[in-house]
Amino acid sequence: MSASPSSTYPSTADIGYAAWLKHFAVKLPAYAEQYGLTPQELTDLQQLSTQFTTWLIECTHQATELKQGKVAAAIPNKRSLLDHAVVLVRRIRAHPAYTAAQGSLLGFATAPQLKTCYPAPPTLRIAIPTDRGQAPMLTWLPYRGATLQVEVCRDGRTWQPLPLLAPKAYQDAHQQPSVATPWHYRARYSWPDWPAGQWGPVVTTWVGLAASPASY
Repeated sequence: MSASPSSTYPSTADIGYAAWLKHFAVKLPAYAEQYGLTPQELTDLQQLSTQFTTWLIECTHQATELKQGKVAAAIPNKRSLLDHAVVLVRRIRAHPAYTAAQGSLLGFATAPQLKTCYPAPPTLRIAIPTDRGQAPMLTWLPYRGATLQVEVCRDGRTWQPLPLLAPKAYQDAHQQPSVATPWHYRARYSWPDWPAGQWGPVVTTWVGLAASPASY
């Protein structure tokens, strides 16, 4: 069975990756010495960018010919070129001199594969207070390489960030109301130079006088 035009036209993702590769290849030489990159490695990246863009053009021509009913030559898949660029990105991010600001300038937030390697949203747990007026204790499962962003809603309308100091637990010592009130919490994993993950499920606990046990 011959390929259809729709299956051979470059995808939106492929076009975006081509733009990122070109940007990466242009910006990286300014940081080559800092990351210990050789002139050959920079040349190889330039060639990767050119080859990937050329492949996209060839795919477009092939799809156009198929749409016109012509016999189109088979084109090898060149998406594996992106894997080589991703290896370089990971190497740079692991370098002691790497900073999130540089990652932003190099366009790492739109690099292929890396931005989608997020874990499932975190699940917060609330330790049920044993005494009225005791500060709620939040616990969660850490994820390697990520920090946790936690927000609290105390008025039923506005979410506010909590300044976490511990990697696995947090005691919310905010002044409690005089009447029983629900406090809501939510969390997500975050990386210094990548978009944050999705918010996990909201958990709720009642605080103040006559407070009831936490709910999930």
